[in-house]
Amino acid sequence: MAHEEELQRALLPVAAAFEEWRAGQLSSGELTERIHDFHQGPARGLFKRYHSGPPEYAVARAIVVGVLDRKAVPAEVLEHCKGAIELLEGTPWSD
Repeated sequence: MAHEEELQRALLPVAAAFEEWRAGQLSSGELTERIHDFHQGPARGLFKRYHSGPPEYAVARAIVVGVLDRKAVPAEVLEHCKGAIELLEGTPWSD
């Protein structure tokens, strides 16, 4: 759920670029550059975040930074991620 939410957010500028392209405000080359930049930047970062390391840390981070609403996360998931959440709650996030 967290990965999907962050991916949707990250894709908004790409969707806007497609709209600009359709409206003739952006060349095909510029659109291709934006797609490339998305793939090399946000998409790659999200893939690494959610596909490396223990999954409970990715979930804990998503809860701590507000990607996932803590109230919407099942109690058993919160319990499983409790240690990681506590560890991350004092960590400043800049992303």
